[in-house]
Amino acid sequence: MDLRTGVCPLCQATAVHVLDGALGQTRLPISAVGKAVITHYVCTHCGYTQDFMESPKDRGKVAEKWPHVTPGKPAP
Repeated sequence: MDLRTGVCPLCQATAVHVLDGALGQTRLPISAVGKAVITHYVCTHCGYTQDFMESPKDRGKVAEKWPHVTPGKPAP
């Protein structure tokens, strides 16, 4: 379960709010010239936050450009 459902997976509160790319235009660099739109969710009851990259195209670009983290090994 994640915050996109409107219910916090940590505290079970329904005090979930969203700032999506259409409102805030938060962009994450994925290459020298490319940026991906990020949608931010926060539970205003406990403070838990999650960010999501909704676009499959943007996720594919990240997979191509960013190093992969091997399970069980710390990230670089």
